[in-house]
Amino acid sequence: MKQRDVPEKSFSTDKEKMLSRIVPALVFSVSFAVTYQLSEHENAELEWNVLKEFSLRNNEIYKKITDQMRDYGQVLYWVRALFTNWLDCREEFRNFVTALDIERNYPWIIWITLDALVSSDNAISHVNKLRREWLVNYAIFPPGIREYYAPITYIEPSTKQNVYALGYDPLVNPIRRAIMEEARDLNRAMMTPKIQLIQDIGTAPQAAFIVNLPVYRNGLPNASPGERKANISGWLGLAIKMDKFMEIIIKNDLFEWMDVEIYDGIKPSKDTLIFNTNHSWIESADNDEKKYLFNSSESIEIFWHYWTIVTHSLPYFEWKLDNGRGPVIMASWLGISFFLAIFFFILINGKKRAIKVAQDMNIELIESKDRLQTIIEANMDAVILLDDKGAIIDWGGQSEKIFGFTQEEALGKNLSDLLISEDHKNAHINYIDHLTNIYPSSFSVFGKIRESSAKRKDNTEFPIELSFSRIPWKDGYEFCGFIRDITERKSASMKILEMATHDALTGLPNRNLLSDRLQQAIHVSERSWDYCAVLFLDLDRFKQVNDIFWHEIGDILLKEVSARLTSVLRSEDTIARFWWDEFVMIAPELKSKSDIDIIAEKIKQILTMPFYIKEQEIFIGVSIGISIFPDDAVSISELLKKSDMRMYEAKHLEKMKCY
Repeated sequence: MKQRDVPEKSFSTDKEKMLSRIVPALVFSVSFAVTYQLSEHENAELEWNVLKEFSLRNNEIYKKITDQMRDYGQVLYWVRALFTNWLDCREEFRNFVTALDIERNYPWIIWITLDALVSSDNAISHVNKLRREWLVNYAIFPPGIREYYAPITYIEPSTKQNVYALGYDPLVNPIRRAIMEEARDLNRAMMTPKIQLIQDIGTAPQAAFIVNLPVYRNGLPNASPGERKANISGWLGLAIKMDKFMEIIIKNDLFEWMDVEIYDGIKPSKDTLIFNTNHSWIESADNDEKKYLFNSSESIEIFWHYWTIVTHSLPYFEWKLDNGRGPVIMASWLGISFFLAIFFFILINGKKRAIKVAQDMNIELIESKDRLQTIIEANMDAVILLDDKGAIIDWGGQSEKIFGFTQEEALGKNLSDLLISEDHKNAHINYIDHLTNIYPSSFSVFGKIRESSAKRKDNTEFPIELSFSRIPWKDGYEFCGFIRDITERKSASMKILEMATHDALTGLPNRNLLSDRLQQAIHVSERSWDYCAVLFLDLDRFKQVNDIFWHEIGDILLKEVSARLTSVLRSEDTIARFWWDEFVMIAPELKSKSDIDIIAEKIKQILTMPFYIKEQEIFIGVSIGISIFPDDAVSISELLKKSDMRMYEAKHLEKMKCY
């Protein structure tokens, strides 16, 4: 019996050994397969995170470039307000550009110019006038007889290099001429293709661009191309150099780990390349051609001209988001499979260890998502993700801070219903339709920035900028939106506009705004058949006050005079500071000429009363000249001229007398 038992025991032992090998191997194989599937999912998640971050950075780059260029255009429109009435205001132009502090606020602007339109008959008198006034060597160049010229007449900042361009006629350049004439006919700012500035000729080529904005004669019609051509008085020009422009922008962290190329026009080529971050160290092992994981090409419109921005992701970009987790995941395949095999045999004793492994895997996935969420939350814009129906499926960035809605309140809501004000809702719904329907590229709205009006949770409205990009996802698309609160920028624009139209000392309208108000008053009088009076005021004895008490007292006195004049105004009247101690009052909608005498008498009474300034009692007087529409004149210039002449007659005939 003992001899028979030996083989049975040996067989049992072999079976146990076989099972002890097969079962762990089987468990290891199954767990390895499961872990592999999990790692594949993780890799797909990582790739999606990289793609999303790449898209975020691309859209921010587009926004920064278009924001800066839009600011340039705004500067030109502010400057145009100075030349609304006449072009002969060089000092006002210089003071205004100096107030803009270009070197600090707009360091990429090379110069701002006025290119005055000069006919061939007036060319000689134009040159002689500028030589007499301030530039003895001024001349129009290139020389030659042409039907008309547009020489650079004013240029700021007036550096030594910039002054060299004075007198240059850009109309001799066919490309510049075509852009300037199109800007004239369409009454809009337009940008040239890549050019070289006249003062840079003879040096290494530098890509530069000029934005031109037409200036028309004030008071003359310019509704049609024909009227604009007939009444054009010149062009404003703003020059930028691409390298200097991008030097400021690329300091932003957005350009880190990305290769950015910018081309002039919509077809990238070596000849149209105007900027490159030049990450030339990335080369293929087989050839000189660069290889990238992600690529993007987008054409953006800037002043009716196109730039194409091509971006590529660099290896360090993906490595940073991945943070070296690839090798960790690969090692975890073997580790997790090994621990799962052991877990099969020590189910009870190894329970805590298995749970810990699962927790670590979950924590790693959460950290990856949190890292991306941190990047989004650090963005100053509201970052919103929409599905193909326009419903909100992610609410990130500064969304809650800007709009006041929590993520729970926003998710699932339609963007137009939740955030867009009623006045802009229809236009925005049409905009969303363009997003969620795949239109041909010529009608695409992706990457383009538009302004709208949004509402917060408390229903207060405020201005915004928004843009969207399309992200491929599964079998369709999702749409990533970037929304920025531009309240502060709008306020700054209004403040600068106030500077261009109001006197800095008194806060009263200046000559630019005066002309506009007088034109409006004339139109009202033409319709109502009422009188409109222009009262030209000159303060008597103001110079003596300035000489005796110095300018500080004189400035305070001007403010006090402004306050008293304002106190007697009707709602429809306007009082403006015309020059040093001169003021102009517009009094429209007067039924009889006797009303004018009443207004003049009120002015005399309030200005003959003593002023008490810093313990000084000061007496002044006023001389008043009056012109009446339509009896004396029907144009702005003639009304001002006649009231000015009558003021001087009144001053010389008798003090304190209205003429």
